[in-house]
Amino acid sequence: MTIAQTQQIFEAFRIASNERWSDPEAMVALYSDAGAAAAYGSRDAMRHAETAWRIAFPDWRRDFTRVVIGEDSFAVVSRIRATNTGPFGGRPATNREVDFEGAAFFRVSNGLIDESVVVGQEALAATLNDQLGLK
Repeated sequence: MTIAQTQQIFEAFRIASNERWSDPEAMVALYSDAGAAAAYGSRDAMRHAETAWRIAFPDWRRDFTRVVIGEDSFAVVSRIRATNTGPFGGRPATNREVDFEGAAFFRVSNGLIDESVVVGQEALAATLNDQLGLK
């Protein structure tokens, strides 16, 4: 792939993370079957998880503060802000705001995301739970 092609995939990812947040299929469509399986276990599990996030945080806003794009990959640092107004993790909405920063790496092939790695995923989950008042 070329850098321009990878840039197009990142742009679709950016749109799916913001302007098209209410449509989980916008994100699911960006992943290959292998990429969805690696990140979530299966495409159906990804669809379920992406839908759950959108129900829990309908006002999700993701600002990309740093982006690096290569021929077959991209990396991002982003700040995410949202309000938990729907059920999350089997618990009712807290109506609390969350605000956190995270980083992720993505490998692309044949126009789709084949692999994604969130840096410090456990620490991000702990931050999210802390901000929501969940233990």
